[in-house]
Amino acid sequence: MFVMAFLSFTLSLRQFNHFCIMLGAADEADECDPEEIYVMAALNTIAARNFNQGIRAYYFSLGMIAWFVSGWAAIGVSVLLFVSILYREFFSAARELVAGLRVEVPNPARDAGGRAGKEKK
Repeated sequence: MFVMAFLSFTLSLRQFNHFCIMLGAADEADECDPEEIYVMAALNTIAARNFNQGIRAYYFSLGMIAWFVSGWAAIGVSVLLFVSILYREFFSAARELVAGLRVEVPNPARDAGGRAGKEKK
C-alpha cells in the first residue's frame, strides 16, 4: 500500500509539472484557445485525482499496519478511516465552500469553438 501511495504521488507530481509547463507556455493573447484551456484543466483534474488516490492509499495503509495487531483491529481502523475520509470529502467546510461555486467550463469537443470541434479537410 505504501508503494501504491508513493507511485500515485509521483505520478500526480509529474502531471502537475506538465500542467505548470503548459500554463507557462500558454499564449498571453487577449483571446485564449478554448481547447488549450480545456486540456490544461483536464490535466490538472487528472493530477488532483491521482494525488487524492495517493492520500487514500496512505490512509488505508494505516489499516494494514493494524493488521499486525489483529484482524479485528485492521477492520476497526479501516472502518474509522473510511468514515473519516467520507466526512472529509463530502461533509467538510472546505467542500461546502467549493460546492457553492457555479462556474461554466467550456468544452471544445461539445462547443464548436475549439479545434476539436472543427472538421479536418
